[in-house]
Amino acid sequence: MARGIRAPRRRARGMRLDGGAALTALALAAGVACSPATAATPATSYRCDRLASAQPPLLQGRDGWFFRPADLAEFYVPSKETLRLLGRLSGDLAARGTRLLMMPVPPRGLVASDRLDAAAGEAALFAPDEAAAEYRGLVAALTAAGIAVVNLDPVRLRAEAKPAFFLARDPRWRPEGARLAAAIASPSIGRGGGLSAYRSLAVGTGEVAGAMQGDVNRLCAGPVPSERVPLFATTPPPGSGGDTAIVVAGDELAGDTASNFAGFLAEATGRPVTSAPAAGAGADSLLAYLDSSAFAVAPPTAILWQIMAADLPRLDVAKLRRLIGAANGPCNRDGRLVAAGRATVTGSGEILRPAPGDDRGSYVRLTFDEAAPRRVTIAVDYADGAVDSVSVDSAAPLPATTTVALALSQDFSAPIAAVRLVGLTGAAVGVTTDLCRARSAS
Repeated sequence: MARGIRAPRRRARGMRLDGGAALTALALAAGVACSPATAATPATSYRCDRLASAQPPLLQGRDGWFFRPADLAEFYVPSKETLRLLGRLSGDLAARGTRLLMMPVPPRGLVASDRLDAAAGEAALFAPDEAAAEYRGLVAALTAAGIAVVNLDPVRLRAEAKPAFFLARDPRWRPEGARLAAAIASPSIGRGGGLSAYRSLAVGTGEVAGAMQGDVNRLCAGPVPSERVPLFATTPPPGSGGDTAIVVAGDELAGDTASNFAGFLAEATGRPVTSAPAAGAGADSLLAYLDSSAFAVAPPTAILWQIMAADLPRLDVAKLRRLIGAANGPCNRDGRLVAAGRATVTGSGEILRPAPGDDRGSYVRLTFDEAAPRRVTIAVDYADGAVDSVSVDSAAPLPATTTVALALSQDFSAPIAAVRLVGLTGAAVGVTTDLCRARSAS
């Protein structure tokens, strides 16, 4: 029987915290309050007869753990085309002085397989040994494609994260899990200089109350106690600065300030770490960062891209091609410009026609007079009559931008005859189009 993701994941929204001692500004920014004691999670089962009615449904495990279908995903290895595009992205970022490290995160059900009730519902179909082998295959496939990988081996996470890597009733990491993930990632990044180290200090405890906890309380007979976790704040060494930050891009998991992953990573590497604002799952957060002025002005030394392992096979090829284009940035001031054009388009129309003899280029970069259309189709016509048509969707949570860059497909060998916009709605749109060579090809 085929196994995989059976329902979409619902993401946690925040923390509910009670009073206690004052926290540092960093802990306050995490939206948590302190308490002098940590309440133990009861090692018991709860009477929850309506879990299947949740959207997505919930499954009760052992010792107060609950799971969603996405936590039991078993397939993680992406297609050859996806791996090729990820390798291309890594190479183009390297040409810009930025090292890409991918951190595929194994699902909760794999890391916490000892907390599953193997006789209950979907858990009876889940095969942790097969899923662990699939994760090892993912790491090997990414590495073979030339991509640096932070290997969050689920067996290691289960053995070394005490009391657990994930929260029992929330899809986020416990602070102890975040610290272990940072320790695993740091050798791939390397340690920075400086006379003093970053320091992560305990500042109290907080009560976790995310979306899953809310569903559990709503669907079970009687309240299920919220989890409590230790809280940490990381302070930089005196005189720190001058080093381009490590940027952590990903969904709410890596960007969760309460788990303090960025702080632990700064402590482990001795380098400043910045979390890019989360903009959805998969490729969206990294795309939002690469499209930002922060990346354009100061590309970091390294980008750590946290992504759920089960999201990798579903990465959208059009989004990957946009990532490659965004990673390369503007080309019209550094000798990589092949051709340029300007047009005003209503509905559909040509925006660039390269001169005969121009080389084929590697990506097109569209700069709109105002915010780029949220949805538009870019069509590339080739001299042999072939057409590469790509629909670009920049709907929220992606931020509005004036630029859209798209890597050209390597499946076409003929010269480019024209670039067109198709299916614009509303008023006329002014756009400048550059056809560029990739930085890695310069």
